[in-house]
Amino acid sequence: MELEETSFMGAFISGGKLLTHVHIAGLKERIIPGVHRDADNYVDGFKGLKLIGYRGAVSFEGGWPKNPEDPKKGLPQEERIRLIRNMVTLLREQWAMA
Repeated sequence: MELEETSFMGAFISGGKLLTHVHIAGLKERIIPGVHRDADNYVDGFKGLKLIGYRGAVSFEGGWPKNPEDPKKGLPQEERIRLIRNMVTLLREQWAMA
C-alpha cells in the first residue's frame, strides 16, 4: 500500500466498513516492523483505523533481517525475541499516538 497510496489514513477511511483485515510489515524492507524504526511509522494508518472504528484483524510480516555475522544463517532465537518485543513496543507507542 505504501507504493500506491499517499495516505494510509485516507486509504483506511476510504475502505471503511469494507475493511476486514490489515497487514503490517516494515516500510523500508518487507520484514518484521521496528527493525528500521525511523522508517516504520504507522501513526497515520492507526489514526484511520481508529476513525472508522476498525475491530478486525491485524497481522504482521514475519520475515527476519539477515544475520549480519553470517547472512546464510538465520538470527539466533534471542535476537528474534528481542525484535518481536521491539515491534510490540513500537506498535503500542504508535497506536497510543494515533
